[in-house]
Amino acid sequence: KSTHEQVQFSSRTTAYLPPTRIVWQETTGSSSIQGVDKLLSPGNGQGELVSGKECIIKKSADGTASILFDFGRELQGGIQLVTGQSSQKEIKIRVRFGESVSEAMCDITPENGSTNDHAIRDFEMTLPWLGVSEVGNSGFRFVRIDVQEEEATLLLKEVRAIFTYRDIPYLGSFKSSNPRLDEIWNTGAYTVHLNMQEYIWDGVKRDRLVWIGDLHPELMTVNTVFGYNEVIPKSLDL
Repeated sequence: KSTHEQVQFSSRTTAYLPPTRIVWQETTGSSSIQGVDKLLSPGNGQGELVSGKECIIKKSADGTASILFDFGRELQGGIQLVTGQSSQKEIKIRVRFGESVSEAMCDITPENGSTNDHAIRDFEMTLPWLGVSEVGNSGFRFVRIDVQEEEATLLLKEVRAIFTYRDIPYLGSFKSSNPRLDEIWNTGAYTVHLNMQEYIWDGVKRDRLVWIGDLHPELMTVNTVFGYNEVIPKSLDL
């Protein structure tokens, strides 16, 4: 086959979303965090040689520095981190994704039920000096970042969610006399929408697999909310 015939294109759209709020921040020892609210701005995904736009996170050798972000809703994808011109060329951080605050704050242990199965939600990575990193592939709403270097100053310009989804209209709708019931219906429709990736998954975080024997409720939801969509026959073929 020619190179052109082997190229595959995604059926999904990518959107970049800033956090909606800072849920929690903490420093210990002589560590400090300054300008964390700057990370709530939309940003442009570009490192810049302009000072004053960054959140300055200083981690001392005797302390910790941590921030927990809320992106406002459940998403499928990862995060983009844009750094400034810090004194260190490389800085190690720890990233934790969570569908809830408690999940993003917890460690992976046999007792708490949170795992790295199917999608890595707790990991370490290295950020570049004056650069852009994109990482993660999970279902999440909250992200916690901890600076891991023994002693470092991280200039963090942007933290944005990378939202991947099928950009399709909602053709079906539901309206009743009970606002709570309407909210439940909308949540169910949105949950199935998140599962409509290249194939239709049984769960946006786990198992992230095509469990075709369990497809009937999702198939009926897709038909009702979105009408015909290629994700169903594509998943059946798989």
